Amino acid sequence: MSEEKRSIREELAEELFPALKTPEELRKIREEEKKRREKLMEEVKDIKVDTSEGDLKENFEEIVWDDETPLINPSFDFANNTIFLLHPLKYKKEVNGEIVEVEKSCLIWYDGQRKGIVPFEYILNKKIDISDKLPFNIRLAHTFEIENISFWSRKSIKAWAMCLFSKKDFTIKGAYDKIYEVFDYYMEYTDPRYYTLFTVYTIATYFYPLFTSFPYIYITALPRSGKSKTLKLITFMGFNGHWSVNETVASLFRNVTAMKGVLGIDEAEHYNNNQEVLNLLNSGYEKGAIVSRVEERGGRRVMKRYEVYSPKVIVNIAGLNETTKSRCIPVTLVRGITEKMNREPPVRSDEMFVKIRDYCMNVLFFYYMDVLEESKKVMDYIKSNINDMIDYFIENRDMFKSLIISIDDEDDKTNIMDFFESKSEESKNMVRNMLLNKIEDLIIGRPYQLWKPLFTIAKMTGDKKVLYDLVSLALDIETYRVEEDIAETRDSNLMYLLIEMVTHDGWYYIKDITERMREGLSEREKELIKPRAISNSLRRLGLDKNKKKDRKGAKVWLTVREVKDIAKRMGILSISEYTISGDKHKRFMVVLNEAIAFHKAECEERGEPFEGVPRNYLLEKLREQGIEEDYLEKCLREGIVFEPKPNVIMKV
Repeated sequence: MSEEKRSIREELAEELFPALKTPEELRKIREEEKKRREKLMEEVKDIKVDTSEGDLKENFEEIVWDDETPLINPSFDFANNTIFLLHPLKYKKEVNGEIVEVEKSCLIWYDGQRKGIVPFEYILNKKIDISDKLPFNIRLAHTFEIENISFWSRKSIKAWAMCLFSKKDFTIKGAYDKIYEVFDYYMEYTDPRYYTLFTVYTIATYFYPLFTSFPYIYITALPRSGKSKTLKLITFMGFNGHWSVNETVASLFRNVTAMKGVLGIDEAEHYNNNQEVLNLLNSGYEKGAIVSRVEERGGRRVMKRYEVYSPKVIVNIAGLNETTKSRCIPVTLVRGITEKMNREPPVRSDEMFVKIRDYCMNVLFFYYMDVLEESKKVMDYIKSNINDMIDYFIENRDMFKSLIISIDDEDDKTNIMDFFESKSEESKNMVRNMLLNKIEDLIIGRPYQLWKPLFTIAKMTGDKKVLYDLVSLALDIETYRVEEDIAETRDSNLMYLLIEMVTHDGWYYIKDITERMREGLSEREKELIKPRAISNSLRRLGLDKNKKKDRKGAKVWLTVREVKDIAKRMGILSISEYTISGDKHKRFMVVLNEAIAFHKAECEERGEPFEGVPRNYLLEKLREQGIEEDYLEKCLREGIVFEPKPNVIMKV
């Protein structure tokens, strides 16, 4: 080693080890380290790794290496072909040397052949060996006990435990008939298929743990249209129903996890701006969904995880955000006019509801494996019966009129209206082809996953009318959902135009607005932008209050203030740009809408839920338009967009 290198090394030694005064001391430390390494290598060279299934090494005796033990929610779950649920029951136990009766939660289980009822406190008490009382080892997702909440009568539980009934005593069609009769007596629905929908949904709540996802029902209507009464009936007859009105957020989370039944949320407007509740709703339609909350426990803030998968029925007037709405089957009720609307159902504990729930609980235990198997085949059944289904729709043409005419092409609509007035083979074939395309679109992608649990139960009634009516309603609702998205995009584009076009208060001709909307479009796209479509958009936007006709055509009175006010409410103008041109915001919203449409289409193609646009993707598209990242942050602060989850952007 050269003198120069030795000098540098000694300087480094001084810097790193200031306590050392000479290089000799540093060399001594190195020698000691070398000896320690050699000794260590000597000690470990004879150690061999035991890869056999023999006893664990002494150091790991306390570790449990069983990764196969299923994690179950004891309130209601399905694992290894076994149903589990909690229910309060009376049982005898020894307390201070005396035998006393107590009423506490018991875990009820059934694997298709064996059944058991085990006090939940025995499972929680690690000192009591109950391995012979369970079908297999389990891990608990929570330790909440259910007390004083009885959804299954003691009499029926005893009969089930003693095997007093057989499978032939209960059928899914029998449950359907009993529940349908209740809805028919208390409710007046203008669309008869709603009776089928709510009946099938109520039965399906008893089987939802078998499915990977389960839809919500979203009911909206004017006051006194039967929204709350429908919600009551579903929660009173569904699995372990819980009806919530303005419940605290903490209580809502605990009830969903501990009860695992159908949750009815009335007056849901209270939760519209609560991000925690939105997280619960946006996640809770998928099995295994977990939402975390920070809670106070003994003066400390701790992270608590809640399992939130369960059926939910949501009632409000104000509407839902788009993410939550995509998890729902939306239903709009119309105010009834017959005496049915004056009939009030009895309380949840009434004998009528008790008998229905008892019947459905037996249906659950006797048919859960059949439902599981049928869920794997129901799509193939619909595919193989498409022609029969279409014949049913055509034969009952008046009932399915809204389904058959719900298409965009005006020429096809003319031909379809002719189908209702005549029975020509040409119009029938045209309708058949249109329905064939609609059904094929329904059973691929996300809409099918939303409806799959209900189609499965409808199929298992054994009555094809039940399934066909439900499929036709699904086609109606999903077609309307697509049209609503198209209308929303059209309305947004119209507002962008009006911000630019309405420079003064005055009369504006519909045909002039239409021509401006057509600028830059292809001939095919121009055909879709017609004066009637513009009139409908103006009506939805509330801009057609003052309308006239003269020799030039229809015209509407528009004011600058009114246009900007509606644009602000739609998020097209931000608060700070409310009184200025808003060119940057217009470009921002165009980029955002295009990104949403692109990612929504991709998610539908993959059959995945759409939750928003990845932040990085949106920022890249904004940069291409010369819009800086700070502008996105500004829109987040002003509530024009929000983050449903980290690094995902969604329009409010």
